[in-house]
Amino acid sequence: MVKLVFWNTEGASDHAFDIAEYHKQFLDGALRSQTATRKRSKAIGVATRAMRRSIGRKDTKIDRLLEREIHSDHIVEREGQRYASKVRKAKLLRDLRIGLYQCKHTFFCEVTSTSFDAQSSRVGRITDGLKCYSYFHRGVKKKLKHINVETLRSPRAIMGIQIGGIPCLFWHAPSGGNGQAVAKNFKQLCKLSPQRPFLLFGDLNAEPEQVKKYGVPEECIIAPPQGDGTRINKKGTRISNKILDYALTNVPKYRARCRPLYDSLEGFQIKVGTGSDHMPMILQY
Repeated sequence: MVKLVFWNTEGASDHAFDIAEYHKQFLDGALRSQTATRKRSKAIGVATRAMRRSIGRKDTKIDRLLEREIHSDHIVEREGQRYASKVRKAKLLRDLRIGLYQCKHTFFCEVTSTSFDAQSSRVGRITDGLKCYSYFHRGVKKKLKHINVETLRSPRAIMGIQIGGIPCLFWHAPSGGNGQAVAKNFKQLCKLSPQRPFLLFGDLNAEPEQVKKYGVPEECIIAPPQGDGTRINKKGTRISNKILDYALTNVPKYRARCRPLYDSLEGFQIKVGTGSDHMPMILQY
């Protein structure tokens, strides 16, 4: 069984740990400000609170101090979450790249053009801003091939490599899609490979229901469970709770599974837990 991981990293960088440490200074500054605010509140506020209770009237000085305390607490919480998410992202990038989680194959998209020996998603370009791909096999960077077919051309090309005898085609589809482009490219790939199984996967920027609307059979969609379908328990692969990261295959009976790396994260917890707005996904076949 082949097990691979793919992830829209939202700007992955070789310097992820340095970036995390850079953000730590903002957390340290917020903690110093919080300590100073609390000391001032303690020095001035005790008597003022007692006076306020005794005379039963509003005291603007203590109200301002309380507002500053609440604000400083909020800043500390925000910067703490931001720093923690940056550290988690750096560790995830390192661990996934070297093949932990029993995944020997790692696909990244939205990689910064100067990091991970990034490969442009556009045919003939060396770099392309953040819209770059990287692929690792047991921690070693490998090149992906552009699937350069006339009808498949788009602002972001499909790129692939053969793993275990199966063409694995990685794609970061253009954003704002309604499923039409995904369905069109999938159908064209089916025509190009009528007898041979393939997997098309990545951030497809369209939910499974949208892809089905444009003619992709349900049995060809390899997507994670959707919870009970409600807004609260939809279990999306992105912070929007939409399922955008999954796979398609041209062989309906092909036994494959796609699931999030962490089942417990949903909504904004994905950002806090991974440092990206998308969940790392595991594909097994």
